[in-house]
Amino acid sequence: MLGCDLQCRHDLLHLYHKRVNTRHPAKQDLDALVAWYQSAVGESLKAPIAFQLSAVLTKLSVQDILFLGVAGFEQQLITAKGKHAMFFTDVACEHLLANEDSYLPIKSDSQECVVLLHGLDIAMNPQAVLREMSRIVAKDGYLIIIGFNRYSAWGLYRPLRRIFNWHAPLIPWRLKFHGMAKLGDWLELLGFESGQFQTLGFRPLIQNSKVYRPLAFFEWLGRLVLPGFGNVYIRVARKRTIPLTPEPMLSRLRAGLIKAGLPKASTEGV
Repeated sequence: MLGCDLQCRHDLLHLYHKRVNTRHPAKQDLDALVAWYQSAVGESLKAPIAFQLSAVLTKLSVQDILFLGVAGFEQQLITAKGKHAMFFTDVACEHLLANEDSYLPIKSDSQECVVLLHGLDIAMNPQAVLREMSRIVAKDGYLIIIGFNRYSAWGLYRPLRRIFNWHAPLIPWRLKFHGMAKLGDWLELLGFESGQFQTLGFRPLIQNSKVYRPLAFFEWLGRLVLPGFGNVYIRVARKRTIPLTPEPMLSRLRAGLIKAGLPKASTEGV
C-alpha cells in the first residue's frame, strides 16, 4: 500500500513538472514578471507606476477602466473617486499574450478605457495584441500602455548582456522592450491618436536592495535631465471615431512609387 502511494505521488509530481516545463513561454514570462514585481526592485516601481497612472486616469473623462496583463497591482492601482476598475488577468488574458489568433471574451467597441500592464513586453506578437485592444476599445476611448522602455538604462543594458553573455535569461531582460517611435507608428496605423508619454524609474537595475535603495537620487536626476529615458513608460492613446489623416500611409506609398520609378508625362505635341 505504501509502495502504491509513493508511486502515485511520483507519477503526480512527474505530470506536474511536465506541465510546468511545457507551458508556453509567454505564460512563463507572465508568472515570472509577477514574481519579479515582488522583489525589492519591482516593489520600488509599483508605487510610482500606480501614482502616475492614477494621475493620468483622473484627467480622463471615463468611468469604467479595464486592466489587462500582469497581476499583483490590484492593491496599488487605486483609481480616482467615481471610477470603476476591473482586473482581467486570468487564463483568457494569458492566451491572448501567447497566441496570435486568440481573442478576449469582450464585446467590440465596449471599453471606455483599457490599461495594458506589460502586455506588449510579454506577448509573442505585440501587434496582434494591439489589434485586439483596438477591437475592444470604444470609439473615442483610451488605451494606456505600460511597459519597459527600450531607450533607457535597462534597455541599453540588454544588448550588452547578450554580447558579453552576462547573466542568465532572467526577467526583465528576456522580455521585449519597445521604443516610443515604433509604438507610436503601430498605434497610428490602428486608428489611435498617440498622445504624449512619460517615463519613470531611472535607477540602474541592481538586485541587491542595500545598494539599490541609496541610488534614489537617480530618479530626481533622470526626471530633470533625461525625462524620456526612464526604464518604464506610460503611454496614452485615444481611439478616434474618424480615423486620423492617412498621410503617413500616403507618404510610404509615394516613397514606394518614387523608388519604383514612374513614367514622366510626355510634352510632345503640346
